[in-house]
Amino acid sequence: MGTLHDLLEAKGKQAVRELVEGRRGARVVEAAASWATDEDIGTGTCTRAGARPPSRTSQLKKHAVPLHETAIKHIRNSSMALDVYCWLAYRLHALTAAKPVSWAALAGQFGAGIKLRKHFKPAFLESLAFALAVYRDARVEVTETDLLLHPSQPPVRKLLRQG
Repeated sequence: MGTLHDLLEAKGKQAVRELVEGRRGARVVEAAASWATDEDIGTGTCTRAGARPPSRTSQLKKHAVPLHETAIKHIRNSSMALDVYCWLAYRLHALTAAKPVSWAALAGQFGAGIKLRKHFKPAFLESLAFALAVYRDARVEVTETDLLLHPSQPPVRKLLRQG
């Protein structure tokens, strides 16, 4: 599907090592984010990185969200938790109102490695718990029918420059 996990599998173990060690993290996350447009995230519809319009790269740079390196190190052993953390970091700070995302859409986006649909929700909830543990400002509600995303502060707050 276009998840960070898929990208890391495609790039191999060296990319994973570099991501965990912080040498290439920003580029890997930027490349993973470029696989899907903002509207595609949550619908399960992803595009290839090469197929994105040129304006997409400028949009990513304009709306880039820094991630806590410490958070990534804490959840590095769970590819789905990394995916969820990056997705929440990108989505939550841009919301102006609560946004429901159905379980079917979440399964389409994050469930590529899970064979049976009934196994997706428990696996996702475990990964969500890890992601929320490292992204404490994230405001997310779990319901029977969907995940309700609320506007939240980004994981790393912008610094105010003096002078």
